[in-house]
Amino acid sequence: MQGPVAISLIALVWAAPALAEPAEVVVRASRLAAYQGDQAFAATNLDRAALDGPSLDQSLKRETQASLFRRQSSLTANPTVQGIGLRAIGPSGAGRALVTLDGVPQNDPFGNWVIWAALPEDEITHAHVVKGAGGGAYGAGALTGVIDLSLQPPQPGAAFVSGVAGERGSSDAQAGVTLGPVALYAAGRTLHGNVPVHSGRGAADVATFGRDRALFAHTQFPLCKDDGCGELAIMAGSYDSRRDTGLSAATATSSGDQVAVSLTHQPDAQNPGWRLQVWHRDSDLSNVSVAVAAGRTATTLANTQVATPARGDGFNAVLRRKSGGIEWEIGADGRRFEGESREFFRYISGSPTRYRVSGGSETVSGLYAEGSRDFGRTLISAAIRADIWKTMDGHRSENDTATGAQTLA
Repeated sequence: MQGPVAISLIALVWAAPALAEPAEVVVRASRLAAYQGDQAFAATNLDRAALDGPSLDQSLKRETQASLFRRQSSLTANPTVQGIGLRAIGPSGAGRALVTLDGVPQNDPFGNWVIWAALPEDEITHAHVVKGAGGGAYGAGALTGVIDLSLQPPQPGAAFVSGVAGERGSSDAQAGVTLGPVALYAAGRTLHGNVPVHSGRGAADVATFGRDRALFAHTQFPLCKDDGCGELAIMAGSYDSRRDTGLSAATATSSGDQVAVSLTHQPDAQNPGWRLQVWHRDSDLSNVSVAVAAGRTATTLANTQVATPARGDGFNAVLRRKSGGIEWEIGADGRRFEGESREFFRYISGSPTRYRVSGGSETVSGLYAEGSRDFGRTLISAAIRADIWKTMDGHRSENDTATGAQTLA
């Protein structure tokens, strides 16, 4: 199915408070500095101290009033409800805000949720949050805004190990080391929680459990001695996660990998800056859903999603120029997602009678341009973005598990 072209045009005038101090901007060689026009969208910058907390999603919720689909944090929540939203717009499990790590989308290519345990929390030093329509330059998917996370550049000779242990065998450990220009990071967490139901608890209710494993590596270095060729950055990561969410037999697992390559050239007084980036990520999820009997005496299987193999590929390109108080940026981005759900359903006497496979693919391409003029106490910003999307290869089939006969095609 061919989607229509969506075009958005934004023009804003922003007046600085009388005593406002200029926000501190940290420029990292592997990426361009934050666009000055973001100030018109009440952009928020969070440092490492603001991001400290039991989990990254809870820290973002506390500091930016972001909305999570469920009240519990990602430490115990099912992966399919780990979405996040901004601007007090009702969140969904899929998430209505785009989350990026050094420009690379972290939303799942299948369900658009974010596996927060996959992110290298101790390597993230900064978050740039743009609410509302101001996230258009970061790519498609920023319905309520964007949360752009930044990695700390590799620090030569750096190394750390940290860990804590808790009750009932709970533990949390991280370690990192920099070997030459390459920073390596590993994290593991095991959480034995409480039974979430207090009143009317029955045999259907069990304690929550979570287990996370993550590996991450990144590097950056100039291609030329004079930096005329730009700075090359490479990152790769892998994760594996499990959640038992408090009902007997209700278990979800998720896993995935990602890799991205970026080439960035910083602007100077005579020349514009630019950035090229390509990325790939794949993911898989299994999820067991149960029905609770009357009086919470037991659970019965309702649906077993055995796999959701998915992959996403994308690119983005940016050209930016700044001269005096005028700054403009033009860019393009494209993404292709494909995924499939494989599940057993229609349980009778504890056994599934149907097996279903459904899925498809989607492409999204966009062009944008934005410009701003800083008059000191007043900032004028305007932006336009056009997107076109296409869905294809949609399919769904159902088979009887006993005979193999196809019941739906």
